[in-house]
Amino acid sequence: MINRFKVLFSLAIYILFAGSALAADNVFMWKAVSPKGEIHLLGSIHMGDDSFYPLDSAIEKAFDQSSALAVEVDITDQDQAALQQLMMQKGFYAPGDSLDKHISVEAQRAVTSYLGGDDLMLQMIGRMKPWAVYMILEDLGLKKLGLDSSKGIDQHFLNKAHENGKTVAELESMEFQMDLISSFDDRLQESLIMTAVTDIEKRRDDVASIVYAWKSGNAPLMESLVFNSLKKKPELAPVYEKMFSHRNKAMASNIVRMAASGDKLFVVVGAGHLVGEKGVVRLLEEKGFTVTQAASAR
Repeated sequence: MINRFKVLFSLAIYILFAGSALAADNVFMWKAVSPKGEIHLLGSIHMGDDSFYPLDSAIEKAFDQSSALAVEVDITDQDQAALQQLMMQKGFYAPGDSLDKHISVEAQRAVTSYLGGDDLMLQMIGRMKPWAVYMILEDLGLKKLGLDSSKGIDQHFLNKAHENGKTVAELESMEFQMDLISSFDDRLQESLIMTAVTDIEKRRDDVASIVYAWKSGNAPLMESLVFNSLKKKPELAPVYEKMFSHRNKAMASNIVRMAASGDKLFVVVGAGHLVGEKGVVRLLEEKGFTVTQAASAR
């Protein structure tokens, strides 16, 4: 269960699809330079497969030349016992309470149908809060598409950083992320559940488009795809505001602070955080950085 938090903020946005490599002029990475420091910003896809590797050599070179790696959360360096306790505290209802008291009959039926009447799974999630149920359903859905969190972009660089003794810094914490997604009311959490049980074939097409944007370094397309769900479901506006706009501001400030130490910083955050008027790239420009998208070196 704990490993599911490796994809906590996927929301079907940070997803990979098992597609073939693409020739591209740009990669989904930016270089930001100012007297405050030098930063490479790589958009992460949190779940993937072997088709994404090897990565473009421009990306690997930037990482090799960096002195520190910054990620949202270092998912490889968590106290599992403490994390399990945190999950029980924040993701489960107290005795006497249950999921069916917090989501609609329609959502309950959708979950049951999606799980194919798996009584053991249904019993387990019956005591879980909607956001935690969403995470399980999302993880199951991504696995149906052949995706694996161990092959995500951030996991790739965390493994390399720890193997090479490179400094790893966190921009957030696991508890912060749990608190954030659990802060939404039951109605919004139910909306997340309903996104997870969307028809798998439709999601396959959506994911393929997102992957194409990432592999081709197409930031405008990625922005359109990331915020497309908001246009279709305006009721999710509070989710997007908290998960993107608010977090982006905090991330940008932390990145600037870390870069001021003189380290050449290699930052890996979800691709959705880099794009748009409120994305980290634009925020760094507003803080005086000159930001340019990196060219492919294939």
